[in-house]
Amino acid sequence: MKKPIISLACLLFLLSSTLAFAQEENRTIQKNRVSQVEPSSLAYNDRAVLPSAASGGSNISWDHSLGVEGSMYLFDDFTDGKVVLADNTSMDDLKLRYNIYYHQMQFIRDEDTLAFANPDEIDYLTLNDRLFVYTEFIKDGEIADDYFEVLIDNDCRLLYRRMVKYHFAPDEESGKDPTEIFINCCEFYIKKGEQPAIKVALTKKSVLCAFKDKEQEISAFIKSNRLKMKSKEDLMMVIKFYNSLLNS
Repeated sequence: MKKPIISLACLLFLLSSTLAFAQEENRTIQKNRVSQVEPSSLAYNDRAVLPSAASGGSNISWDHSLGVEGSMYLFDDFTDGKVVLADNTSMDDLKLRYNIYYHQMQFIRDEDTLAFANPDEIDYLTLNDRLFVYTEFIKDGEIADDYFEVLIDNDCRLLYRRMVKYHFAPDEESGKDPTEIFINCCEFYIKKGEQPAIKVALTKKSVLCAFKDKEQEISAFIKSNRLKMKSKEDLMMVIKFYNSLLNS
């Protein structure tokens, strides 16, 4: 069963209307109280579904270098959030939940779980006091779009992308505990101005390659601060320094 998707324009109307939206055919909303969201194409490109041929419910094992066991959601429960559109229209007091598995920001409306059909209309949103944007990035040499958490918000942004890399599906015929396991991983991206975000790895070589315009200064900064470039904190220090160079 498919879970409905609603455009931001429709959402604005719904939030201000007292009519029962389920009665309107052009709302693209089904009456199902519990339904499933249409996954984006990224949901298929980012992950591999591993049927539990090697599974035994909670006894599933994997190479932990592939990622960390987690949930299909950033937070399992819906939490307070706010959405600001590109035209500065603000939608407050929403209950939001980020579905990492389907790459969708979900919300509740009249006990239905919905998702934004046109997330490119979003300027930014907050979820549990975290800042998110939906923006372009380079994926396998092509331009794609996804939600990112903003770790540094400046001329050069540091973005954090989450994904479900592997999904161990239950083997219902085995008669064992049908436990699903999601193996999550993350990537760092930098976004300069309006350019698509580019991936940066936690290595000195990758960082210097990302900042060719200030490579000498960045290299000297890394050396003088004895940064190993193995952590998020090291990367944040470099990007803050890079922004200071832009603003000097």
